[in-house]
Amino acid sequence: MESMRLLLITIPNCNACIRIKNNLDVLVYSKIETPFTYEVFNAVEHPELVEKYEMQSAPLLIFPNGYVLRFCMGISSLEELIVKQYKECLDSDRL
Repeated sequence: MESMRLLLITIPNCNACIRIKNNLDVLVYSKIETPFTYEVFNAVEHPELVEKYEMQSAPLLIFPNGYVLRFCMGISSLEELIVKQYKECLDSDRL
């Protein structure tokens, strides 16, 4: 099964950014049915991403199919979203 690569854009000293990163870490290392990885980018160091995704608040979680999550969510909801987006990415051949 092919892995889905997500981008997480954060800002320094952001509690919501820390929370979503911790939730992603738990899901990466748990037995979630969807294989995925993610890479963290600091918005201050990557202004081109801030502009590209029209970032107005943090964190941003970007999926390969273009879906952008613009807020932090609990781990159960995040898992459901990842599974749903993985299936959509598979269907559209965007992994």
